[in-house]
Amino acid sequence: MIAPALLNEFVDRVNEVSDFCELLALSDSSIVCIWGAAGIGKSALLARLIQECEHRGVRAVETEWRDSRRYSYLDLMRRIRDRTRPELFYPFNDRVNFYTAPEYRLHLQVETGTIEHVQVTTGNVDSGTVNVHVGHQIEIKDFMLNVLRPDQVASDDTVSIELTNTFFLCLRQYATSNKTVLLFDALEKADPRTLDWLVGELLTRLRDGELPNTLIVLAGRDPLELDGSFFAVQRIFQLSAFGAQHVSEYLERKGLPDGGLLAAFLAQQFQGNPLQISSAVNGFLRSHARGAANV
Repeated sequence: MIAPALLNEFVDRVNEVSDFCELLALSDSSIVCIWGAAGIGKSALLARLIQECEHRGVRAVETEWRDSRRYSYLDLMRRIRDRTRPELFYPFNDRVNFYTAPEYRLHLQVETGTIEHVQVTTGNVDSGTVNVHVGHQIEIKDFMLNVLRPDQVASDDTVSIELTNTFFLCLRQYATSNKTVLLFDALEKADPRTLDWLVGELLTRLRDGELPNTLIVLAGRDPLELDGSFFAVQRIFQLSAFGAQHVSEYLERKGLPDGGLLAAFLAQQFQGNPLQISSAVNGFLRSHARGAANV
């Protein structure tokens, strides 16, 4: 994410931050779609939104695709699990292991002995006279394998459906009593299957009321086209270029107050692109510092 120093230089986007804070205060679930050209400030805005979450004690889970980081739908589920309450996701861990770990069998060690060959997706493990409530005394770790086990005959679609269903049972348990914010950046780099999962599972379940108290933020270079059924839960933030007044405010934060002429020049020269403007200003400041050091 953006370094704290750059958050201190954050300017504009007042309306977007205000709308986000309004949604953050509601118990309703919503989807925010942020889009704009490269360098327009999407990642900086997401960093600012995460800062608002932190100020309010709200858990925010951020995922940013990069050329060196390509997340699958399973990666996303694991990331959300690890940054919320992992102990609520033991049933999910069991299902992941079942489909990825060769000859996997769940063995639960309890005071009365070992329970084997059990199913945990119902929330309770039952074997004879022994009942164990999952989430209290038992820890089921994810082996973090990503390839289907060779002795498993289930199709990829079957595995995806079962893992997804179990994951959302766990996530809903968390979200019911905790405001949850999920942020996804650089969606243009997501592979088609992962994007299909985001829309077809995550967003659709939120729309249909299966994810209470949840706010999802999606950012990318292109607008995310959602059908009319999402209208009531969707907000769209199309980021515009900086004007001279925004550049002037940025220059003041960088310690370069001026009468507006430089700000107007930079806004025109770089067509209001925040990334290009900041690169030019930082280049100037570095050059100036080197010149001063050589005097």
